[in-house]
Amino acid sequence: MIASSNRKLIVKFRNLKYISITVLVFVVGLGAGYLIASNQDDNDSNHQVSEECQNENNNAKISKSEDEQLEENYIQSKSRINRDLEGGELTQEQADMILAKLNEVYEYKKSQINTQSDKVQDELQNKQREWKEWLDQNDVSSRYFKGVI
Repeated sequence: MIASSNRKLIVKFRNLKYISITVLVFVVGLGAGYLIASNQDDNDSNHQVSEECQNENNNAKISKSEDEQLEENYIQSKSRINRDLEGGELTQEQADMILAKLNEVYEYKKSQINTQSDKVQDELQNKQREWKEWLDQNDVSSRYFKGVI
């Protein structure tokens, strides 16, 4: 009897041991899964923040190059006007009128470089149509505004 009750007790302990090991493995696995998942969330957040910073930097580079390109085109347009004035292709009055419009266009475009909203883009397209109409009405060559309009 004692032997059989010892045997039953040993079997119970053995079963309890297996259950304990199973629970322990489950808990460790659950903890490891949680750590992996939270680490992945952190990596996703860091990656997203990194992408946002990179996009802001790229936008700044694009804006800078747009600004530089506009400036370069503006200077070239002024040079064309001065060259044609000196060459007799333009009168002083024509040159003054073209330079005034060129300055207006340049200042407007420069003020809009860093704004990308749809409203601003629509407004810019309307301004470009106005400027082109002005060129036609005043019989002014678009080459004076190349890259600026």
